[in-house]
Amino acid sequence: MRSALLRAGLEPRGALSPPETLDGGDVLSLGDRGFLVGHSRRTTPGAAQALSEASGLPVMFVPVPGDELHLKSAITWAGPTHGLLCAESARRWFESTLAPILPGGAEGLGGVTFVADPLSANVVIVGETALWQGEDCPAFAALRAKPGLLWRRVNMDELAKADGALT
Repeated sequence: MRSALLRAGLEPRGALSPPETLDGGDVLSLGDRGFLVGHSRRTTPGAAQALSEASGLPVMFVPVPGDELHLKSAITWAGPTHGLLCAESARRWFESTLAPILPGGAEGLGGVTFVADPLSANVVIVGETALWQGEDCPAFAALRAKPGLLWRRVNMDELAKADGALT
C-alpha cells in the first residue's frame, strides 16, 4: 500500500500493526473538526487512536448502531452547510450515544436530518457535488434545496442487491 500511495504522490502518515484494523466504512471525516470512528467487527480502538495521532485531529470512537456493518451505513456528513444525515432507524442511537458527545452538538456540524431510507443517509461529497443513492423523502428534499451543493443521484441498484452502499 505504501508504494502505491507514494506513486500517487501521497505521503503516508502512519501504518497500523496487527491486530489493529481500520475499515473505511467506519471512518467519517468531519473536516477540520476530526473524525467519528465506528467501533465494529472491522475497526479497533487502537486503530482509531493511530488515526488521531497520524492526522493530528480528534477522533470520537463510537459504537456502530444496531446491526449495521459500518458507521457510514447509518450516518454521513454533508459538510457544515448541510450537516449530518442519519437513517431514521438509527435515531435512538444518535440521540442517546452520538449527540451527547459531539462538541457543539449536532448544530455545531450543521444540524442533523433524519431520513426514512437508510441509503439516503449514505452520501459522498466530491468537491461541491453530493452523491446519493437512496429514495427521496420530504426531509431529504428540503436538505437538497439548500444552496451550496450540487446533488446527483447515483444508480446503485445492482450493488444494493449485494448489500452494498455508496460509501
